[in-house]
Amino acid sequence: MKTATRPLERPEAPPISQPLNGYLVLDWGAWQAGPAAGAMLGDLGADVIKIENRGSGDPSRGLEPGFNIAYKTARTCYFEVVNRNKRGLSIDLAKPEGREAMYGLVKKADAFITNFRPQVVERYGMGYEALSRINPRLVYAMVTGFGPAGPDAERRSYDGIGQARSGLMRQCDPDRPRYIIGGVGDSVPAIIAATGVVTALLAREKTGKGQRVDVSQLSSLMYIQLCGLAMDLIGGYPIAPQDRRTPQNALVNCYKSSDGKWMYAYLLEGEKHWPNLCRAIGRTELEHDPRFDTNAKRAFNAELVDLLDGVFATRTRDEWLDILWKHDLVFDKVNDYKDLLEDVQVKANNYLPTFNHPTYGPTTYPPIPIQFSDTPGALRKAAPEFGQHTEEVLMEYLGMDWEDIGKLKDKEVI
Repeated sequence: MKTATRPLERPEAPPISQPLNGYLVLDWGAWQAGPAAGAMLGDLGADVIKIENRGSGDPSRGLEPGFNIAYKTARTCYFEVVNRNKRGLSIDLAKPEGREAMYGLVKKADAFITNFRPQVVERYGMGYEALSRINPRLVYAMVTGFGPAGPDAERRSYDGIGQARSGLMRQCDPDRPRYIIGGVGDSVPAIIAATGVVTALLAREKTGKGQRVDVSQLSSLMYIQLCGLAMDLIGGYPIAPQDRRTPQNALVNCYKSSDGKWMYAYLLEGEKHWPNLCRAIGRTELEHDPRFDTNAKRAFNAELVDLLDGVFATRTRDEWLDILWKHDLVFDKVNDYKDLLEDVQVKANNYLPTFNHPTYGPTTYPPIPIQFSDTPGALRKAAPEFGQHTEEVLMEYLGMDWEDIGKLKDKEVI
């Protein structure tokens, strides 16, 4: 079948200075832990191709309206942020022609990322051994729930499961395990996976060979609790959630001001900061009060927390922070998401830049959190529509023409 020719849409050219400009990354995954790693590499200039099943696509495209952007379409903000800076290709990897096309892309690729379970990856012929034979220089990153070995290696895992299994969930509430909303259990392994890919690419410059990079939710979420685990497992000092009214250190606690806004105190060196705090709050007599005059007496002291609650309830948060900072005391505001839009540091460092989305107009979400003086990352393009760049990618990297494309469409491969 001969398909009529039409102009080939070209992606906008990324800035020459982007650090990963010229690298091709194949991103075959779903939800967040794998795709968010691909998004970070896209932020840094890599040409990231999001590969989705021809029939269903990434399930995060179809989330219920709780995640939809202004309820306008089935396109969701969740999908948008973890698939920014990518081109989209839809293909049926269950068909031989689909796998052959994929293998052709693998030959040209620098990196391959997946967060599908090992049994799924092997079923479609996309395992590390198969792809590394095709391209020995390929960096192959696999994000799993529980690691590549052990009895649970094939088990499903999601954000909350990772938080639970790693011990993180138990550290959030003194009375019951608490889920940290916002995809922490997926975002952290994604960041570590992106770091692993870049490190393996650097190693390839020395060895000429690619390698497999394994990252799990379990290990990643254990790693972000590094200090707590060290204190518990090495120092023999268990870290446990603490009730706000009886904290181990009343000077490491949250307090509410008269306008109902919260502040957080982080005065770890209690003996050093206690006199300054007493002066700052206008209660110098407390410095030598026998109820509170040592760290040991201030520990688990509900009376002191109640006293400080009463003091901080007398002024607004801004008034208190102005006073406390002048006394060199480590306090800060407890922000909610809306507060971040007006935070002076967020504004000064452009941590929430405005992106002119082709569908939704001006939108705001965080860019890659690494700033380079000479080779900055950038939010260059919106997440792709389903299969938006399928023809473009196959023609660009595999040299297909419209007749080739037409045959694949007739066979329902793309």
